[in-house]
Amino acid sequence: NTALEVPALWIRLADNTLRWGDSLYRTELIDECRLIYARLITEAGADGASPLFTLAVFAGPAADARTLIAAFAAPQSAAVNPAIARLLLAVAARWQYLLANLDFFGTVFTPILTFEYLQQTATMMAQQAVQAEREYIDFQARSEAANATRHQLQSVAAMATAAVAAQNELADAARADAAAAAGAADLAQLRARDAAKDRTAYQTDGYWQYVSASIAAAHAAHADWHGSEIRQLAADMESGSWSGDPGKLSAAATLLGGQKSFEYQLGRLDDAVNEMNATLPLAQKQAEAAQHRAEAGRLQAAAAVAQAARAQDALAAFDNDVFTPEVWSRMANIIRSLSADYLEWAI
Repeated sequence: NTALEVPALWIRLADNTLRWGDSLYRTELIDECRLIYARLITEAGADGASPLFTLAVFAGPAADARTLIAAFAAPQSAAVNPAIARLLLAVAARWQYLLANLDFFGTVFTPILTFEYLQQTATMMAQQAVQAEREYIDFQARSEAANATRHQLQSVAAMATAAVAAQNELADAARADAAAAAGAADLAQLRARDAAKDRTAYQTDGYWQYVSASIAAAHAAHADWHGSEIRQLAADMESGSWSGDPGKLSAAATLLGGQKSFEYQLGRLDDAVNEMNATLPLAQKQAEAAQHRAEAGRLQAAAAVAQAARAQDALAAFDNDVFTPEVWSRMANIIRSLSADYLEWAI
């Protein structure tokens, strides 16, 4: 029955490709995993050039895959096989992490959530992974025995639905990270602009401040103040000569001290401007990485929805008396994927 067997074979091959790429990604073989993921979806978001898309026998599932890839902005709008959708959305999410130079778990930079919240969430995810693993073992055994019950199928559908809620929370957290990182980048830009403004303002105001103080010192001593003369006396003072009219010497000393203080403060403001400018690329990189992580979260949430649809399809198949050992095997694979997802989320 090619109508059933061809899509099933395509899905198994695509699932093997995804797992192959994931095994390389986890061990940080980045270049290698990129080549494997590109067999399903390229870095640019196009369909891969693998036999899954080029062989004529796979024309049907390949067409579904291309339909979904074109609808990644709103994957729920693409009426395609949910098993195909889950795999392609998972690969698209991996590409978002790779584009942001994140590791397999997307945990390069510090999240904004508290340790207590993350600890509780990780514990819950690990418990769900253990439960899913137990269900996988049971389902695999029942696949071999071809002995299914509707109650267990309902349990799978409920777990898949719960996974949708969990993934949505992770996606919300990723969006919060992105918003926080974007705010930090905006703040860094504002601080850099303010530092530059302060430096420019002080360059003018600070100069006239110490010059005015020198003029006031000369007039207080009933001495004339001529800029070139006072500056020469200040230069002589700096080299060790203190001879001349006392009033003018007072003005020169005030000018010399003010000039040194002005140069020191201006240097500090220059350092502040340089430091602020140096933080801008880092803040922008963090904002870009957070945005990629948020997009990955959105795609993973859509993949969880597709996974839940697969579980509902299996339940409907049982109700329609068309449940077979092959369907049990598919359900076991769903549970295995859920277990792996929960474990990855917990980590």
